[in-house]
Amino acid sequence: MALHSFPDTIKEGPVTVKKAGIFSSWRGWADKWVVLNARSLIIYKNRVRRQTAPESGVRISLNSVSRLERTHSTRKGHCLLLHAAGAQYFLACRSDEELYGWHDRIYAFSPLMIFNVAENTEFDLEDIIREYSNSADSPNLSSPPSTPRTLPRKLPTDIQHSPAPPLFRPQTHSPAPSHQLLLDWDDMQGRRLPPPEPTIDASKAALLRPNQRELIRKAVSLLCDLMEPRLLRKSEPGGEKPFDLVEMRLRSLSRLKRKWGKQELAGPSDAEELQTFAEALRDGYVLCQLLNTLHSSVVVRPDARGQDENPSLNITKFLAACTAHGLPSTDLFYPLDLIEASGYSLSRVAGSIVALVQHSETSVQRTVTPKPLPVTTPVEDLLSAVQRVAKDLEQWIEGFIALTRQKIALDLAEGDVAASSLQVEDPPVSDCEVANSKVYQHLFSFITTLEESQDERLRAVLERLIRFMASLDAVWSLVQCTQLRVRLLKVSTALGVSNDRRLRAALQKDDADLARLFKLVLSTDVLKKTVLRLKSDSAQRCVDLIQDVLDKGSFHGPEEAGFTLKARRLLVKLSEASDTLPTSLFITGGVSNLDKEATFGGSFGDIHRATLNGADVAVKRIRVFQRDSDRHTIRQRFCREALLWQRLQHPYVLPFTGIDAESFPSFLCMVSPWMRHGTILKHLAENGNANVNRRLFEIAQGLAYLHSQDIIHGDLRGSNILVDDEWHARLADFGLAVFSDATAATHTSHHGGSVRWMSPELHYPQSCGLDTFKRTFASDVYSFAFVCIELYTGKPPFSDISHDAAVMLRVMAKERPSRPCDADGQELMSNALWEIVQQCWSHDVAQRPSMVQVVERMQDADEELRKVSPAMTFLTIPRTPPGTKQTFQVHRSSRRRAKGQGPNANVYQSLSF
Repeated sequence: MALHSFPDTIKEGPVTVKKAGIFSSWRGWADKWVVLNARSLIIYKNRVRRQTAPESGVRISLNSVSRLERTHSTRKGHCLLLHAAGAQYFLACRSDEELYGWHDRIYAFSPLMIFNVAENTEFDLEDIIREYSNSADSPNLSSPPSTPRTLPRKLPTDIQHSPAPPLFRPQTHSPAPSHQLLLDWDDMQGRRLPPPEPTIDASKAALLRPNQRELIRKAVSLLCDLMEPRLLRKSEPGGEKPFDLVEMRLRSLSRLKRKWGKQELAGPSDAEELQTFAEALRDGYVLCQLLNTLHSSVVVRPDARGQDENPSLNITKFLAACTAHGLPSTDLFYPLDLIEASGYSLSRVAGSIVALVQHSETSVQRTVTPKPLPVTTPVEDLLSAVQRVAKDLEQWIEGFIALTRQKIALDLAEGDVAASSLQVEDPPVSDCEVANSKVYQHLFSFITTLEESQDERLRAVLERLIRFMASLDAVWSLVQCTQLRVRLLKVSTALGVSNDRRLRAALQKDDADLARLFKLVLSTDVLKKTVLRLKSDSAQRCVDLIQDVLDKGSFHGPEEAGFTLKARRLLVKLSEASDTLPTSLFITGGVSNLDKEATFGGSFGDIHRATLNGADVAVKRIRVFQRDSDRHTIRQRFCREALLWQRLQHPYVLPFTGIDAESFPSFLCMVSPWMRHGTILKHLAENGNANVNRRLFEIAQGLAYLHSQDIIHGDLRGSNILVDDEWHARLADFGLAVFSDATAATHTSHHGGSVRWMSPELHYPQSCGLDTFKRTFASDVYSFAFVCIELYTGKPPFSDISHDAAVMLRVMAKERPSRPCDADGQELMSNALWEIVQQCWSHDVAQRPSMVQVVERMQDADEELRKVSPAMTFLTIPRTPPGTKQTFQVHRSSRRRAKGQGPNANVYQSLSF
């Protein structure tokens, strides 16, 4: 059989290939024959298949390539990572020279630096390169858009002898050849190099021409005037207040703009101006948000990580989106201009910003019959802006009202609440009376009192929106308040009052009103049931709102501490019911260097080691079984554990870092700091039990803190206690943790636990006078006593009994482990501690002390512990006076109620916590 010839082939050869993904049919590395032409990368099973069946290969369109870089594989030394059309491919070569050859040729014929087009669209690469080469010599900000031409089906035969240079990496602007850009992994030694900082050449900065300075200042003014403040907000796990990602980057440019009115910048000040401009824009985040602002919608989603992972990612997205929206290629800057940061390169960036704004305004104002634009006065400009605001707001209100009513109707169809319950308690609104919105009343009042808002159309639209929000009940007002806030802030920006102090004051008052409205929901059973019926995006908005209220600490003072606890309970219950988690808890793209094999494994999950922001972290992946019922239960357990854990902050409790949804596709993982010393059992086995009393004292303080937060650990044992870098104990694993007033339904669904550490009332509740299985503070106290035995002996309780069932019988017979002794029969535990242990494992629940009392008694009995300042600052429970006995309320309420006694008045008993 005659072999075919392929004149348009650029490069071909043997390559070891692997496709990533758990559902991929390529389960491992395989030797393939790879062919590269000007339009696609084709992967064949072998060379014979390439010759005999050229259509059988897997084709990867070069137009779909979004990422190409060198990576590391434990099994392959010279490896390329290629992202295309949502898939990941690993190409392993035999040498660095071969790797560089494939990289440069794929790079040269793939538009990954600028264009992100569909697979059926192709560009004339030579024409594009020629345009960019010309624009490098004389940037033209007013050139008409260039129409890309379609490549011919067969390129000239000489293309294989002279391939096009790497696209958008011209020789005059390339900071380094490919051998320097593709750093060898072995040379990096696993360390991430910092992103290149924009540097200012003093010779170039001093030669900043007047036209370049004017162009840069015009771009800075446009950015500061057009960018929307306070719309992009981000809450960090742990309760920090939200901050504005755009405003944070533009702060330095705003200060620079204010300086221009005070003095003329020249000489050395040019370097400062260039440096400030480059640093504000170098990660591309502001540029992406500028494009979104100009189009009043999300055109491109920037990556908030900035320079951490891919320094050019946002720049690439911005330039690709500009091209897709018709901005001429001659008006676009080079991706390396912000790194070069010279007067010439930054003026090119400024020119792109000015051209983008002008192009956006032209697209909006373009008419069918072009006419000369009349010379307008500032008053006419303001009038046209108000009219545009009214028109945009009117169009948005139509969709907003229709979608809200549709969601309410679905909620009524699924629930058992009458439609009248959605109406608020406010009296009917007459035609001459202005309705009161339950949310953002002060923001509405501020906008409607502006001089610009006296336009009849705009005022009518605002009044319609206010009346609609007033018709909603408290729950749906809270659900839709985020969208309302964003839209009203856009209106205030369009009217030119986004930096008005009165606007900020109105927002602060509205935040306080939101907290008061949320308190009403927490105090009303009907409204709480409405919250728990929310689904999909409505539930997500409500979950994010509750998280934001808790992060801001909206409930102040001791008298409102109960509302904070109620809000946390409602957040957990809604998260379990709707299978949603607060958006602010998720870590986007920061987890890297994940170990494929689990370092530790338990009955419910596996622990993998990874890196986050240069520090080692533990990634806990919950095991998911095949049955749907198991999956739903495990998802509920994951939501509960994450939301309970995220609020715990104590020196002897393992910190919660966030949730990772990217390391394992289709799996959510919890992230926490890596404890390199392992469990406390491992630590004592390796270092002896000389400091065992101090470790037990720390465990007692950590458990007392949990109880002060109305949280029961539920699975306290040595393997769930870790040791940090400072050699302190840290309580971990909150998979069985519950609120102290949880109902029987919740405890029944979380019936698991470690038998040898479980109290007798958990083994057989009826024998101890209880109705059902229910964890309490007292059951945690019981487990603490067995942890004391475990740490002193280095073995689990009742280690001489092999079967757990036999242990249960011993416990129900009121048998307990003996006092720890060494090989010579010498008692290891002090008399005072042994007395505390015996009290903690008392068979009678009411006879057990609280953990606060345990901490006090341990410190009183040990002189060394008295020298240690206990970390009890988080506890609000006062120290118990000597001679008094304190028992937890839950110990008494856990017992069976007498006949005729009414149910607990706590409204949250019905929420199955």
